[in-house]
Amino acid sequence: MKRKLINLFTVASLALLVLAAAPATGQITPPLGILDLDANDGINPATGNGWAMGDTYRFVFTTSGMTAATSTDIATYNTFVQNAANASSLNIGAAQGVTWKAIASTGDVIVDEVVVSEGVDARDNTSTNIAVNGTGEAIFLLNGTTMVAEDYPALWGNGSHSSNIDMTEELTAAPRPDGIPYGDTWTGTSRAAYDPEAETDYGIADPGFELGALDGESQCGLFAFYSGTHWIWRWTNDTNIELPLYALSEPLTLGPPGGFFDPNVNGDTMYDDLDMQIILSNFVAEGEGGGPEYNEDNLEVLLEVFGSTVPVPESTSTVPEPASMILLLFGALGLLGLRRRK
Repeated sequence: MKRKLINLFTVASLALLVLAAAPATGQITPPLGILDLDANDGINPATGNGWAMGDTYRFVFTTSGMTAATSTDIATYNTFVQNAANASSLNIGAAQGVTWKAIASTGDVIVDEVVVSEGVDARDNTSTNIAVNGTGEAIFLLNGTTMVAEDYPALWGNGSHSSNIDMTEELTAAPRPDGIPYGDTWTGTSRAAYDPEAETDYGIADPGFELGALDGESQCGLFAFYSGTHWIWRWTNDTNIELPLYALSEPLTLGPPGGFFDPNVNGDTMYDDLDMQIILSNFVAEGEGGGPEYNEDNLEVLLEVFGSTVPVPESTSTVPEPASMILLLFGALGLLGLRRRK
């Protein structure tokens, strides 16, 4: 009878621990701290439901700096936009674990009828290829409230975007070089729009007018336009002219306060089991100097209960809510009781 009571207490304690550790919707924190979860009536445009733990989204901007389009290497343009993000005062770059890619296309380099390097289409460079990456997530400007497209079909479709991509990595107006008043932006990408019925080749290089085109003319879009495909395809310019580029972030994932299990922290995913993440976040507190502080005994107990390896997080600002402390105490006692019986 005593053993049965202990078992019941342990199971109940584990349940309480999970409930106490799981953050409420209002406690969800967006990585980078920019996305306003209350904007747009609190709805995730990609799902049609309220924002929830694990939802993803992306940011886009037009670079404040400008560059020529003479390179045939997509890495040149990716590095350019990544450097712009790294230098931003918004703290949105590599130091925060965020990768940015140019919404741009390059063509094949052919020498003596031999392809010496393959071009890259914008949809593949940015992982917005619907056939490969799915319909994706909503895309916002860096003010955290203005949506550009609700998902990838809306980004590449023939309809209007919800907004121009006319904001830079510093929240300033995108640059317009002298004599070029319409917001020309290097893209090297064709005008074909996504059509689920016709299966068009949207988001691909514009043949002969890719970035780095040998004839010296590459395709531009207009950041001042959001109707149809003008944002990505409008006219060509001399590749030696310096113009801005569009930059698109990798998908960002909503997590608990402090972004404890933001997938950017320790690789693609911090842990294999979401419940493990939530529970572990309440065994880790911010120690002296802002670093992580954890109880090895508690981690050992978690290993015994769940039977898997628990990596120690590099950093966290997650601290249990005061109202959850009682539940956490009972949960911890139950776990310790289980350990002692083994």
